[in-house]
Amino acid sequence: MIKMIHKVFAYIMLATSQITIFFGIYSYTHNRAIETTLHYVSLFLFITLFLILEAWHQSFLSKDAIVFKEPLNTMSDEEFQMEV
Repeated sequence: MIKMIHKVFAYIMLATSQITIFFGIYSYTHNRAIETTLHYVSLFLFITLFLILEAWHQSFLSKDAIVFKEPLNTMSDEEFQMEV
């Protein structure tokens, strides 16, 4: 549950920041009569990088988990406390 809430708020923060950047660039250039498409370029670059990194992350998650070797000998809690 907390993991899902954290994920949703992260996406909300990403969307809010990109909207702020987009309209900040647009407002700055519009108020100064500067012709630019930087706000579109910025949004396109973010979406492209986001999709590429998300695809990479999903491909990493789909791989088999790494199996760790079991230790040859184990220690009980009492043995550990005696050694420490």
